[in-house]
Amino acid sequence: MKKIYLISGILSVIALTFFIFAKPLPIFKQAAESGRSEIAGQPAKIEDIKAAFLEKYPNWGSLGFVITIKESSSEQAMGRVSWPNNKNAGFWFAAKINGQWLITDYGGAGYFGICQNFQKYNFSAAMIPDCWDEEKNILIDTANPTRFYDGLTTADKDGLKLAFIKFMKDKSDYDYQSKELFVKFDEKIGQYLKGVILVGGSENHSAPEFLAFKVDGRWTIVYYGQENPPCADIAPYNFPVSLVSDCWDNGRWVDRTLQPTPTSTTAVEISAWKTYQNDKYGFEFKYPPQSTVEERSDVNFQYIRLQISYHTDELPGLYPGEYYLEIFIYDHNLGQRASQSCQQALIDSQLVKLGAATGYRGSGGEIGHTFVLCAQRPEVDFSVGGTENNEKDSLVNPILDSFKFTR
Repeated sequence: MKKIYLISGILSVIALTFFIFAKPLPIFKQAAESGRSEIAGQPAKIEDIKAAFLEKYPNWGSLGFVITIKESSSEQAMGRVSWPNNKNAGFWFAAKINGQWLITDYGGAGYFGICQNFQKYNFSAAMIPDCWDEEKNILIDTANPTRFYDGLTTADKDGLKLAFIKFMKDKSDYDYQSKELFVKFDEKIGQYLKGVILVGGSENHSAPEFLAFKVDGRWTIVYYGQENPPCADIAPYNFPVSLVSDCWDNGRWVDRTLQPTPTSTTAVEISAWKTYQNDKYGFEFKYPPQSTVEERSDVNFQYIRLQISYHTDELPGLYPGEYYLEIFIYDHNLGQRASQSCQQALIDSQLVKLGAATGYRGSGGEIGHTFVLCAQRPEVDFSVGGTENNEKDSLVNPILDSFKFTR
């Protein structure tokens, strides 16, 4: 049975050719091993970075560009720059020289930089991405042991390479297993990611973008190509509109920013479904009778998981017809609390009625699910999220439609 793998990202097309992989330069290896992975000191201010950009690009004054700082110390900083009404954005790196901030690198897209500049300005190992050696014209894998970009680790980078190999094998029967692959991250929202896979060695490859989604700790590639993705490929996973603004539907261009966020479905008849009732916390919902139900307590939360699973292998992804739903209950009386409010945790959230209470519906949540309900009551926080592989009739949405508080 053929698997359908999940994930997300696409907006701009990036091409990078004539490059090869190389081992980490000694300076990066020494920096990583020296323990300089913590970024300390007073952070850079947005107005300082804006001033540095205007010093470098004086004609930007009328563009209304927006600066976001991702990481900063008292001497170096990195982040993103974007423009209103323009979906393109890029990464920048800056260093403080003689009390003034200087833009050392700026690229159109992708967490990426020039090796010589990182060396020149003594960037912290925690802030150094893979980079391009301008003298040798080669790509350098810095092998940062701590993380790579915006909370992602090098394990995420390796996981995305494996997901890409599986995706291409499934789609085209072309084996990338023996290829030297490089992952370039463009943007991350929760468990959704957009980036580029570059093929190294002596090959001359353009670089289409990929969209990816992380489920149960594993990455799945949803789309890979140079055009806007098919709407059918991204719809089941509820990709954030801010990450994927356009898609194609049978040759017709669709502006997703004009589309309402789907919050319910009536395609599935649920009258024969079972009812789960929880008297302790006062809620109930309907679920498919063939589902398995797991309940357990953790020091940080109470946990309920429902799922339909037809396969026994350890490969990532879900077979057609499979789903899983997770309920995280944070009981304040047990010292448990959600790490974020519903509005902070959810993407494209909408206020909804949930029986005797109200909550929010969207995607993302604490774990980054495709479909999520979130509610915060006086003594308990709730996060109900699920992911599925059902092209026609959703299972997760009807479960969330039926969820209600009984008191």
